[in-house]
Amino acid sequence: MASAPHNAEVAWSARIASRLSPETTQRIDALVGIDDASCAAAEGAGDRQEPAGEVPAEDDDTDSDLLALIRSAPGNVSLESMMTEIRKLAAVRSIELPPELFADVAPKVLAAWRVRAAVEAPSHMRTHPRGLTVLLLAALVQEREREITDALVELLIATVHRIKARADSKVTKELQDVLADPEWAQLLKPADQRGLTPLFWQHVQPYGEVRLDVAKRLSLGGAVPAPEAGSPD
Repeated sequence: MASAPHNAEVAWSARIASRLSPETTQRIDALVGIDDASCAAAEGAGDRQEPAGEVPAEDDDTDSDLLALIRSAPGNVSLESMMTEIRKLAAVRSIELPPELFADVAPKVLAAWRVRAAVEAPSHMRTHPRGLTVLLLAALVQEREREITDALVELLIATVHRIKARADSKVTKELQDVLADPEWAQLLKPADQRGLTPLFWQHVQPYGEVRLDVAKRLSLGGAVPAPEAGSPD
């Protein structure tokens, strides 16, 4: 007797498959090397699955180029990493999943399908019933689109910060070289030097200078004590 989780999985596989166009289903199948000919052969054989722990001799566990790209983690902050994330985003969007494909699926269930599709080898994915394979891969593609978008935004922000830091460092070094020149030291008047000071200190104290009076206690609740006689306060 089939278990309740298995029955639910079968029902969801059929429901999700019914929401996909034949072209989208074909693109999802291609991620693990399934084509129409192999599907027809599987159906002719009665959808026979390989015994647990065994895979057909002609199968291999190497991801297709597209699936490997979709599964890959973001790299270090660099222009190359940004371009790779852009290619990933284009790859997942090329599958063309319907926007509301998983609208009625609980987030925890969708996340579980995504994790499962992320770790299973293509040869293992091909041993599942076709509807389940499509379900798992579609969940992976949808979740990865959101994750890749977030990663791309973070890379962009980090890249802008790095560019700014390098620019600040370059400008500071150039100013130091100029100020170290004796000829410039004679030309700069006190007013000129005061004008240069904020260029340096705005990076050291971005919120201005905060003066603390360590001789007094902060008034935390209660009445504020009256100032002592002779006190500037």
